[in-house]
Amino acid sequence: MKKILWILFTSTLLVLTACNSGGDEDAAVDASEETANEDVEEEGTSEEEQDNDVTEETEETEAEEATEEEEELLGLDLRELDIDEITLDLETWTNYDPETHKIIEFDQRLYFNTQLLSDLLEADIRYDATNFFAEAFVGETEYTHTTVFEDRSSELLEVNEYWRHDTNDYWSNDTERTEDYHFIESDGELFVPERVVEMIYYTAVNQVRQENKMEFGVGTVETNITDVEFVDGAHSTVQERTSFTYQGENLGEGLEVEYSSFSRNLEIQYMTNGDFAEVELELWGIEGTSELVFIVNGAIAGEKVVETFTLEEESHETITIPIGGYNGFRIETENSNGKFFAKGVFR
Repeated sequence: MKKILWILFTSTLLVLTACNSGGDEDAAVDASEETANEDVEEEGTSEEEQDNDVTEETEETEAEEATEEEEELLGLDLRELDIDEITLDLETWTNYDPETHKIIEFDQRLYFNTQLLSDLLEADIRYDATNFFAEAFVGETEYTHTTVFEDRSSELLEVNEYWRHDTNDYWSNDTERTEDYHFIESDGELFVPERVVEMIYYTAVNQVRQENKMEFGVGTVETNITDVEFVDGAHSTVQERTSFTYQGENLGEGLEVEYSSFSRNLEIQYMTNGDFAEVELELWGIEGTSELVFIVNGAIAGEKVVETFTLEEESHETITIPIGGYNGFRIETENSNGKFFAKGVFR
């Protein structure tokens, strides 16, 4: 009997032990599976965080690039000219340095930095932003421009009044387009419009695009006197001739001029607008002696007789008249009647 009970006790104990071992193994398996799942979840979370970080960095980079592009767009639509040669009265300027001497174009106007004008023309130009005032002196410049619009790469600077070196007085432009006399600042430099060069420094400006050249003063481009608008006086007859024969010689294209009056009434008035530095005339005396007077005039510089000239009958003469810095050029006579033929060019 005792032996039977011992066998039953032992069998029960073995069964219980086996059950406990199976439970531990299942628990271990469950724990292992939970750990693996947690690792997978953590890896997934880490990848998502990395993707989010990359996205945020990309968005920040794009935002920075967009900001830089917006900053580059702040300013005028300027075009910097790449000029190969600069001349002054037909002589090549050997000190020209494209890195130092800059030319820009805006709204169909040319602008020159103050360093170029100082080195080439000895123009000392200064700007007072507080009073919208400019000073135009002659001599080596010591002016350093202080940027007015720091939040823009370039901007127009209004100029309402000038102090002029030639008149030693104040001058305000009320006869021409005021925008022709405004400055531009670009990347910390001051740029002066071509109109100031022409009308205050008496220097014509001409861009020869085909040769990538900028000419100051007398240039290579010539314009026939018949191609520039003019008005003649009441007591004279001025005919444009494509050809004119005198004493058996064809003199070519020019003006046949005949006048008759007891006063100084012959008048041929050209509107040159400061575009030219000089006019060269060839004159032939046809009938009588002509006492010619050559006059330049302008709203800024006023009127001035630059030359008087006697043209004898049957004579042939050549004369060059400086007209830089003036809006108009006029020919008058001091005698009562005469006839002559004129041909020539503006440059």
